[in-house]
Amino acid sequence: MGAAEPDANRRCRLCGQRFESAPALPNSADRRVTCRICGEYDIDNRAWHYFAEIQTDPSDRHLLSALTRTAPVRGVGRVLTSPDSFVALREGRVREPNFAERRDALLDWFAFESRKDPKSSAYGRMIQFDPQRDYPVAHCRPLEPNWSEWKFIIDPLFDRQLLAHGTGGGRPMQGPVWITDKGWEQLEMRPRASGSVGFVAMKFKEMDPVYEAIAAGSSLRGTPSIRASGESVQRPNRPRHSTSTIHVQAVQTAHRTS
Repeated sequence: MGAAEPDANRRCRLCGQRFESAPALPNSADRRVTCRICGEYDIDNRAWHYFAEIQTDPSDRHLLSALTRTAPVRGVGRVLTSPDSFVALREGRVREPNFAERRDALLDWFAFESRKDPKSSAYGRMIQFDPQRDYPVAHCRPLEPNWSEWKFIIDPLFDRQLLAHGTGGGRPMQGPVWITDKGWEQLEMRPRASGSVGFVAMKFKEMDPVYEAIAAGSSLRGTPSIRASGESVQRPNRPRHSTSTIHVQAVQTAHRTS
């Protein structure tokens, strides 16, 4: 019999808990991790080793767990965790959402879960949840030993009657819960961004470092950038002139496929 695989190799690089699977991708050094806490994400070989020790810096890996777990809710592609992710965390360049954003993200997740079965109505559907596994959807830290952050985010959803406990109680420690009529009204009336392509217009090639920074941030959030054109373009029906010439680059939401 061969030697047993080290325990660290059976643990998610973001939350430190045992993953369900982490096979190597065909013809690639990347792995595809499936984790009950962090969802499904890809990680390259170097990041796999950089993130091996969960007790070491960077300690705010919950920010990456949130990005990987909420990727389907946000409608973006599978997130690739790379050495750039490691460096961004260590340098404090992964933004932590504010309270309102986290509260809305949690309500969005309940709505996403409610809509999963296309054969039944999302309205009134009971959603099972376990905060000790689902904390990334609110961009929270692991709950043990302190649940105060999670409670601070979820309690207002019950106080404002946007969520209700399935058994008729108050604030449950775990599911089932359902989104109330007030909750659905807020979700459906709230302005939402749409579209899969954003354009970044810049003058001259020396702006490339700015685009690269935007591209790195987009990739970290699961929206890889695609440079549509480095060609000069001009406004319609206008004479060609240096002051009206721009470089157009596209940031496109690209769904990664198997």
